[in-house]
Amino acid sequence: MSDVFISYAREDRGKAELLARVFEGQQWTVWSDKVIPPGRKYADVIGAELASAKAVIVLWSAASIASDWVKDEAQEGANRNILVPALIEKVSPPYGFRQVQTADLTAWDGTSSHAELQSLVRGVGGLISKPVSDSELSTDRTTSRKSRLLLYLVAGSFLMLLLGYVGYRLINRTPDTDPNRIGGGQGGNGGQGGNNSNLHVGAAPCDADSRNKAADLTGRGLMMIDPGGSQAAAVLQFDEAVIACPDYTKAYFLRGQSQAALQHNEKAITDFKKVLELATDPEMRQQAQEFIAGLEHPRPTPMPTREPGNTNAIARNTNTGNTGPSNANRATPHPVELTHAQVNDMFAADKSTRIAATTRLIIERKQDAATVQASVRAALAHPENKSGVINTLVYLENVDPAILKQNKAEIEKLLEASKANGAQTADHIKKVQGLLNN
Repeated sequence: MSDVFISYAREDRGKAELLARVFEGQQWTVWSDKVIPPGRKYADVIGAELASAKAVIVLWSAASIASDWVKDEAQEGANRNILVPALIEKVSPPYGFRQVQTADLTAWDGTSSHAELQSLVRGVGGLISKPVSDSELSTDRTTSRKSRLLLYLVAGSFLMLLLGYVGYRLINRTPDTDPNRIGGGQGGNGGQGGNNSNLHVGAAPCDADSRNKAADLTGRGLMMIDPGGSQAAAVLQFDEAVIACPDYTKAYFLRGQSQAALQHNEKAITDFKKVLELATDPEMRQQAQEFIAGLEHPRPTPMPTREPGNTNAIARNTNTGNTGPSNANRATPHPVELTHAQVNDMFAADKSTRIAATTRLIIERKQDAATVQASVRAALAHPENKSGVINTLVYLENVDPAILKQNKAEIEKLLEASKANGAQTADHIKKVQGLLNN
């Protein structure tokens, strides 16, 4: 089993080999079709590698978009939600692949310091849940020894000049009597008035570079949550994002949801309140307020919707003889309808919708047997939706074990079916099984 499967047209072998070296520099395993074991069919080997790879990288070029082999391999990666596309020529990806965020490597010169290449590597690292070695992506690796030596000499000379100037100022300093100077007249005292207490020491301004870095780190965290469900690993990425850019709202918003999933409620509330301070988007603000309300004032467990003795989920209208909701004109959604809508959102096409829905269920429906049943049935009905299945398992990890045991048979069917999703799902299966057996 390889970490990375690279799909490319034979005309692009050189670019694929360069990319493979970058991944191998990260100590990741990369599959290459150059060596096929004797006696094995080419298609069989490819199928096995595709089925076991943790990430599928497709290199789009004029040659690859015309290749049925490449498109089939890319489709397999898309079906498993592990496709990472990259442009190596100025072409439009084939129909069916244009909605996926695509890295632009058209200007990549083969060095590991290329910004778009670095973003791709970090995204793949998040997808396969492996650390990224920043030293392997450092520009220092492509700088000649002579250039570094010259840089050190220049820096050393500047430092000597700076120290000389500081020494001169200390020897010849005069008392500071300017009453408007921040810190008063104690500017020469290294412990008291020399620092401006109004400055946030270590908090660099959030310029374009720091914002881009925060966006990149947030994207890596997002990929760890969905489809991986690795909330704790994602939090580490969001931590780095808010350090890089302290007003990057999306990082706080997503970190709050991960903290809620980990049941770190106080930390989650703090993040959502920070979102309210920073966000201008009305929808994000509303969601943050709803998350805070759910965490601070948990809703009571929903009451069963069936009437005593009535085994049907839908009541019969005795006046008309028709089957339907007992009050079809109600203005607010029926609790069952709301539950199903939230469950369905865990399987939505939009990643943010899936994450938000999962978080809401964790906050509000941890002791709701009906929601557990609905989520498990939805996952069994859509086993091909890997993200939705993992989100369901993440939700189940947070449910009261007593509620889980009431639905043990169906949950175990889901756990068995989910084994086909590969290593990403294995940890979640183990956690839910442990709750059932506890």
